[in-house]
Amino acid sequence: MWLKHLLAWMIGSAILIGLVLYIDNIDRSRELLNMIGKWAIVLAIDFLISFSYTIWPRKEKTVNG
Repeated sequence: MWLKHLLAWMIGSAILIGLVLYIDNIDRSRELLNMIGKWAIVLAIDFLISFSYTIWPRKEKTVNG
């Protein structure tokens, strides 16, 4: 699922960069660029959580009875 999140970030970032280029005024579009960075932080946290299960896999539930 993390790779899908990465793909979504790449598509979203490309759209935001396209909007920044279309606006052609860095002062008016600075918040769009900031959003890419904020979303990258979320992506990094998702990476850490997702791949922590590779190092520490979840324990299987046992069925009693």
